[in-house]
Amino acid sequence: MQGFEGLLFYQIQCKSLVAALTDLPVSVLNSHTHYDHVGGNYQFSSLYGVASDYTAANAKGRTNDEVREFVGSGWVWKDMPNGVTVDNYVSRAFEISDVIADGEIIDLGGRELKVFHVPGHAPDAVVLIDREARLMWTGDSFYPATLYAHLVGSNVAQYEKSAERMAILGTDVDILLPSHNEPWVSSDYLVAMHRAFIAMQKQGADYRISDGDREYGFDGFTIMVNDPAPWEQR
Repeated sequence: MQGFEGLLFYQIQCKSLVAALTDLPVSVLNSHTHYDHVGGNYQFSSLYGVASDYTAANAKGRTNDEVREFVGSGWVWKDMPNGVTVDNYVSRAFEISDVIADGEIIDLGGRELKVFHVPGHAPDAVVLIDREARLMWTGDSFYPATLYAHLVGSNVAQYEKSAERMAILGTDVDILLPSHNEPWVSSDYLVAMHRAFIAMQKQGADYRISDGDREYGFDGFTIMVNDPAPWEQR
């Protein structure tokens, strides 16, 4: 399981870790620009990003006041790397050097990845597909745990449409590679996720209140939305 403490370590150490893996030129493409995915961006000069106000705002970085809670008690269970403390942790600014768009092909040289824009969890969320290898990198749009559709910038209606799109794309892949919890899961989850977004909006669907938000449970994952639910306010 890749917890936040693991992500924090890799954000800080990622340049040296990448250098240990390859001496080829490296470009960074985030699955989206939430704080826990972009902490190491500043170490790289070649960064792909979605052309959106949301991405541009997050590229400005986040102050200690904005992110200190995420390295505090209850979030990190291991020693902090490189002298990082609750009082000095920040997410540094970075610059997008190349815009990435829906349907674009990234040619890695003998291997191609296709980009799909899937807003919902975040406005700039993307997934990548390697059709030849039948793999999909899902970022936070799917992983086998709690899917967040209640955050600032999240949109349940968009997430449902993206889930439908991912379910269709799932016919071209066998394996999903999420950003959290499990590194390698069946693509069968994509159909289940789409059905879950439909099911939770039906009258009488069961949920529990978790930290003031609604959490709908399904086989292998849950979905968190605001309370009252957005579809009840339409």
